Amino acid sequence: CFDDDILIIDPVQDPIGKAIREHFISSEKLIIASLDEQVSARIPFNTGVLILKSSPETLMLLDEILQIGRQLRWVNGHNWLPRLTGLWDQDAFADYINFRGKDRFVLLPHGQLQTFVRRGQPWPSLDSTFALHF
Repeated sequence: CFDDDILIIDPVQDPIGKAIREHFISSEKLIIASLDEQVSARIPFNTGVLILKSSPETLMLLDEILQIGRQLRWVNGHNWLPRLTGLWDQDAFADYINFRGKDRFVLLPHGQLQTFVRRGQPWPSLDSTFALHF
């Protein structure tokens, strides 16, 4: 799954295929994602690029994420409904991980699946970049 603000700039690199071959051998891992530039309890990883294992267990996990998205949450002094406000899917995944743990996830270092482009920040080096996340 890719956000609509992801631009693959070097498709010859194949970090997605490599991650699938390395991490989906184990039946316990269901989702591969990229760590954010700054990891916190609210943002344990970035949902801009998600690699989902095709399995009934993955569908059950995603159903739990969708259920969390329909629950009113108190986050940083504000009431948010993750499916409508806040960081949307990011907040629902954070709640899942905070309550259920990261056992089903592989979290790759920032830059392997995506590299952020931020306004006012230096442009990242494109030499070894697979995808830019605007």
